[in-house]
Amino acid sequence: MAWNSAGDTVFGPVAEILLECDAPPEFITPTLTAVIHELFQNDWGYDGALSSLAEFAKYPAVVAAFRNNDVPDPDDPEYARIVADLELAATPTARALDNPPT
Repeated sequence: MAWNSAGDTVFGPVAEILLECDAPPEFITPTLTAVIHELFQNDWGYDGALSSLAEFAKYPAVVAAFRNNDVPDPDDPEYARIVADLELAATPTARALDNPPT
């Protein structure tokens, strides 16, 4: 599996099931904290995490799970800095600097 898609194939479905079942926040946050942690251990990128966070940002229990894994919530100034850094890293110039011709 490409770990960048883990938000769509792993995190998203688990979060949706928990929310659809009206699981209490006391269950949602630790469950998703563990899922996010494991995804990061398997090379889930910050860009994928931020994308998933944006998708579920209106659910405080989900936002708390990301925060437990050092992913700032969208209201945190650190969030804007991380997003800007990721966008800069995705520019053609940045990719060329990371992969100079041989």
